[in-house]
Amino acid sequence: MDHTNYEPTNFIEDQQNDNNTVLQDIQTDHSSKKVWNVWDKKEAIITRERKIRRLTFSNLPFEIAKVFDLNKGFFYTFLGLFTKPIQIILSFLGHERDRVANPLKYLLIINGIILFLILKFSYFDFETQDIATESALMDQDQIELFNESINKYYLGFWNMWVLGSIATTGFFSYLFFRRTGFNLVEQFAINAYTSTQGYVLFVPFILFNMNAPKDIFIWASIYMIYVTIVFTGLFKNNPVKTLLKVIAINLFGALLFYLGFLIFAGTYLASGFITG
Repeated sequence: MDHTNYEPTNFIEDQQNDNNTVLQDIQTDHSSKKVWNVWDKKEAIITRERKIRRLTFSNLPFEIAKVFDLNKGFFYTFLGLFTKPIQIILSFLGHERDRVANPLKYLLIINGIILFLILKFSYFDFETQDIATESALMDQDQIELFNESINKYYLGFWNMWVLGSIATTGFFSYLFFRRTGFNLVEQFAINAYTSTQGYVLFVPFILFNMNAPKDIFIWASIYMIYVTIVFTGLFKNNPVKTLLKVIAINLFGALLFYLGFLIFAGTYLASGFITG
């Protein structure tokens, strides 16, 4: 048997349903009302084709990508969140979910890379002159303790901080933009995409060891502008009002997150698990 052109095709997730209105709406009409009919019907019947290719050098990158599950729209999502973020987000929230990377998976992969770069380039290993104050400098022992605390508690629980901050910003995003029609879970997904892409924008600061307060302020400003652009197009709001809401969302989100952390840490300390 000749396997040279072996490329069988099979269909997965082929669902049968007596009510085919959602499928027909999606296939026959590309109007705004029909395309996003998933919000009205609560579900859409999607048939997806999967091709199996023979192992060759040309197909090897795709097989390697499967190991890390990067073949399911990861790079499309990565580039799209810069070039067409609104379309990418609506694709996941709508009926084209299989075309883009899941926001949670995307977040974990990107932040895993970010954490690797932070450790590789020793981004948070501060020297004495890096955290000088007007009154005095911290001595070397205090610097070492400061760096140890960051590596142990901040970088050691990196994913927890990231997920916690997205949960709180998503909550306030829902409160500030609740009239736009997106529910709380959808707001979590939206903020997962925008926050993760904000960390991508942080990569140059890591590579060039830009960790001074003014550098962090520059990155935060870029991040706020990016989120404002996405939210303005996604929620159809005035850009200035959206910017003010974005600032408030991140401010209140940070306060809620750290308040929750302090309550948790205080309870943990009071329980006797941690001693002086």
